[in-house]
Amino acid sequence: MMTLATELPGGLDSVRLLAEQGVIAAVGHTDATYEQTLQAVDAGATVATHLFNAMPPLGHRSPARSPRCWRTSGSPSS
Repeated sequence: MMTLATELPGGLDSVRLLAEQGVIAAVGHTDATYEQTLQAVDAGATVATHLFNAMPPLGHRSPARSPRCWRTSGSPSS
């Protein structure tokens, strides 16, 4: 398993490479938006680690990424 901030340059490419090699790609220590987190999941990220480390607080105008990380039921994109 490798945790990375997928919004940084090369982040999504890294997720794809890790997933292709059978390594668990984890979203963490991230300031990604909700949409960027969805992109990471679509690229192959399957786990979130260190929730709220470097993440902004929850807000009704900007849901951030942590609710997306909680919303899993079998498939990361469900």
